[in-house]
Amino acid sequence: RTEGVRLLENRQPVRIVRDEQGELLGLEVQKMKDKRPVTGAFEVIPVDLVAMAIGQSRLTGLAAAFGGVAVDAKGRVVVDPATCRTGNPKVYAGGDCVNGGKEVVNAAQHGKLAAMAMHAAFAAK
Repeated sequence: RTEGVRLLENRQPVRIVRDEQGELLGLEVQKMKDKRPVTGAFEVIPVDLVAMAIGQSRLTGLAAAFGGVAVDAKGRVVVDPATCRTGNPKVYAGGDCVNGGKEVVNAAQHGKLAAMAMHAAFAAK
């Protein structure tokens, strides 16, 4: 919060919002209450980066919104195992959506690998 980050709880990602050129504009979310969607309660949050941490379920439709992200026959997002980068160089994935559901330590390791790869990619620019 000291860095200006807002934490918005009880929100379910719905779709990535892009302009006509495909540039990222925002993330549409639906408000939730007691793990249920609040009817008609949608908002678009302006963003310049989307880091998906979606928990136990696979939202393959959301992954498909990022061109170049492949999903295997079992619905798992395909990544480079060393970096957790997908076929889209701007999209990284880990945890249950990659391995089908294992221990939290596996997801944490994916997060670490992805963070190091993102840092290296930003530093190279």
